[in-house]
Amino acid sequence: VVQLAVVSHQRDFLNAVATDIIHLHNRQLDYYRGNYDVFEKTGGCCRDNTNTNSDDMDVTISEDNQQQGGAGGGCCGGSGGGGHSHGHHHAPSPAPAPAPPASNGGGCCGGSSRQSAPSSSSSGGGCCQSEGNNNNNKADDDVAMPDTHVTSTDQVKIIYTVGDKCSNILHALSRLGGSSEAIFRDVVPALVGLVSERSEGLRASTRIHLNVISVLSSVADIIQAWNENSSLMNYACDNTLPKLVEILLSHVNNGAGLSSECLEQVIRASGDIISGADVASQSGMVSRLLASPLGKIAPDSNSNIKQLLPIFTSIISQLKSGALVQPDVLLSMLFPLSLGSADYSLIASKCFASILNKIPEGDIVDKYADLIIAEATPNKATSSSVGCLVWTTKALLLRGHALAPKLGGILTYLAGSSSNEISSAASSGFDVVLADDPLILTKRSGATIRVLTKQKFFSQIFPSLLASYKTTSSSSYLVSITNILKHMPRSVLLAEIPDVFPLFLQAISPPPSSSSSSSSSSSSSSSSSSSSSSSYSSYSSSSPSSSNANADVQASCLSTMSILVSEAPQLLSSNMNSIVPPILALAANSPSMHVRQ
Repeated sequence: VVQLAVVSHQRDFLNAVATDIIHLHNRQLDYYRGNYDVFEKTGGCCRDNTNTNSDDMDVTISEDNQQQGGAGGGCCGGSGGGGHSHGHHHAPSPAPAPAPPASNGGGCCGGSSRQSAPSSSSSGGGCCQSEGNNNNNKADDDVAMPDTHVTSTDQVKIIYTVGDKCSNILHALSRLGGSSEAIFRDVVPALVGLVSERSEGLRASTRIHLNVISVLSSVADIIQAWNENSSLMNYACDNTLPKLVEILLSHVNNGAGLSSECLEQVIRASGDIISGADVASQSGMVSRLLASPLGKIAPDSNSNIKQLLPIFTSIISQLKSGALVQPDVLLSMLFPLSLGSADYSLIASKCFASILNKIPEGDIVDKYADLIIAEATPNKATSSSVGCLVWTTKALLLRGHALAPKLGGILTYLAGSSSNEISSAASSGFDVVLADDPLILTKRSGATIRVLTKQKFFSQIFPSLLASYKTTSSSSYLVSITNILKHMPRSVLLAEIPDVFPLFLQAISPPPSSSSSSSSSSSSSSSSSSSSSSSYSSYSSSSPSSSNANADVQASCLSTMSILVSEAPQLLSSNMNSIVPPILALAANSPSMHVRQ
């Protein structure tokens, strides 16, 4: 059972979070089931005439689990909690004391479960009530406090053991953790400590897995709420993040698996911590990583440790340029991983690219750009090396590096590769190069971003792509063209559309029917109708391999054409007779659901 005792002066908060009320009056604790409104309705809050402030709330308990037989008890699950009262001046109060076991009827006003506790309220504080009016609230269950670990501030008392369900308590902690810096410094370490104690829940197959996910999610939510506070993010970078990494390393070193859900929450937390911390704290975290097993991951490393590569990337990719200590060490570690197995090459490529974008121009950048070029030659290229080339191109393009056009030219060449795997990776890579990634290479992550670099890249690469398509009619070149055009501003798009719009129509039109049409002049009208009907069904009659080959081209063309609805409606309206029939045919008969949608 996980419990939280909290003092609040906000009625809405108490109604949303509290499951039980503890009323301290005349040095005695009375327990009521329900939120604050229920507490009032059951006669638990008969205030004297000197206390009319309805925001003067009582101690409340919010719990996550109710055990059998607990109905009617003042505290769910057979567990009670200590509390304190306060008057109009809201004087600070001591931490709650554990309640002793109670006899039947415990947990309510008038029962033997009342616990004496010194009151810290001023005159007129609390609520007054008579024992006779509250006998109906008596419970049949004993109220007992389990062994607990207590962490306290003036506003929050965390009392927890591990239970099967903790959503209520974690929801409360998330809200409280975002309310004051003092609570942040208390709540976050307590939650991380809970993950450490129950690290077996990091595996998906364990009974408490959902519990651990919820705890990590609460940590990430609290950190996100304070991301703009550099003082707290420095504290978290120096304390919380190293502890999280230590927990995960210990877990995977024991040969245990790590669920993707837990990994996602740690990535959220680590990214927000690093992006909000200053250079000194970031540099310290990098030094810790390089000294840990995470700083020594290689392609032949144990698969368990490779599970943590996304954590490594989430930290390194959010660093400011001044915090990138030993960049050559980082790059030399990441480059082989970027060329390795598809399971982790993309993650490593993103991290690799984020470093190349931020470090000063010079020998290190040129060295690794040349290494990428060597790995992306037609007779040596793999899907992993093309992916690394794509992200390196993006990194250098955003910073306005002179080598970006050269790398873009290599991508253009690879788009025409005879290998479908290589040509597909290269043509889709143009979308990655020009699209805005939400996490990697952004202003928030400290990336170096120059203005008008995308437009300059377009002017250097687009003519070559268009000429290559007209020469070879390779569908991968057309995909490359559409992937570039959809990221261009309206002025650039409209200038190029007259040249490429006929190519789009050709790409989405159904293939010619193989059946011959009648040459009889008396049935020309019927033949025309039959031909139209045939074009609508030709997609479904095509071989599966042919249809699949065209699906990417058609989807890419339709995506770019959809932009024209708002950017160039006059062009579409003047070509409606040419546009509508093939689009209807695709919607009705394309084997690709992505195209039909």
